[in-house]
Amino acid sequence: MGLDLLIGFRVEQADDAVRLHWIGNHTDVDYTDDLTADVEDHASSHNDEDYTAPLVFDMRYLNAKGETSDRRVRLSRILYQDTAVNFQAWCYMRNRYRTFKLGNVKEIIDVATGEIFDDPHAYFAECGVFEGQSPEARALAVCKDDLAILSLMATCDGNVHPAEIDEIVKHVFSRADEELDEAKIRCVVSQIAPDRNAAQSALKKLRGRDEAKRYVLRSMRRVMDADRLLNESEILLASEIISALG
Repeated sequence: MGLDLLIGFRVEQADDAVRLHWIGNHTDVDYTDDLTADVEDHASSHNDEDYTAPLVFDMRYLNAKGETSDRRVRLSRILYQDTAVNFQAWCYMRNRYRTFKLGNVKEIIDVATGEIFDDPHAYFAECGVFEGQSPEARALAVCKDDLAILSLMATCDGNVHPAEIDEIVKHVFSRADEELDEAKIRCVVSQIAPDRNAAQSALKKLRGRDEAKRYVLRSMRRVMDADRLLNESEILLASEIISALG
């Protein structure tokens, strides 16, 4: 199973495992919606120096025209502008990076648990990525590329076992040089959805970073072994990752 086959899944908590489901088009999305000019479109200016983990969530967004749309986005960065808080994210509906006003988000749905958050500030704070200077945000920044790869390994057999999440959390702690809140790190890790673009970009960037590659390959093996079941899809993906890292 290659990276192309892993994009487009969502994770849902069910009993002691996390099942993956194919993400199809949302029938309730208003495709005529557009962001207004008071929020800058960062599609052309986006770079890879994002500090957040690739956190994916569903949201209900209200623009300045009073139009509501349901979107799936992948958080990239939080932007502080005067008293307002905006965030940049990859919008799967628009297929490009967009910038949204946090105050205009009416509802967030955790794609891992299905939990609904009426307060987007509370959701970001609970995930540990609201404050860019927090120890958790710094640790996630260091591991952003690692997480994109390890999340693919954890999900490629169709189920995410709690022990696999444990290993990814341990990986973040192993890369950190300060104390971290495990609950915040675990919250983010458990919600990371596999993403082809993020993984391919991560593999390219890690090619020239020998120490980072060693960390990733070590943790990749631990994730593979965590559920005590070695799946053919895991072996194929591991081979692909090793080949891409050189």
